[in-house]
Amino acid sequence: MAKTITWEFAVVGCNLNDSPRYLGFTETYEAAVKIQSNMTALGWRRVAVFDADLKEVKEKPTET
Repeated sequence: MAKTITWEFAVVGCNLNDSPRYLGFTETYEAAVKIQSNMTALGWRRVAVFDADLKEVKEKPTET
């Protein structure tokens, strides 16, 4: 059986034309934050991390 690839976090940013774009999908919050910081350094505007429910995540989620 093939392994299903899943994502937990999506990174979305706006380019210079303010058009939103998906910049990456990751399994961990740390990887998403790395993409976020890299894209911000490259000049992307309003780069944010979202969870699988498409809610913005501003800090590392705690496991319950």
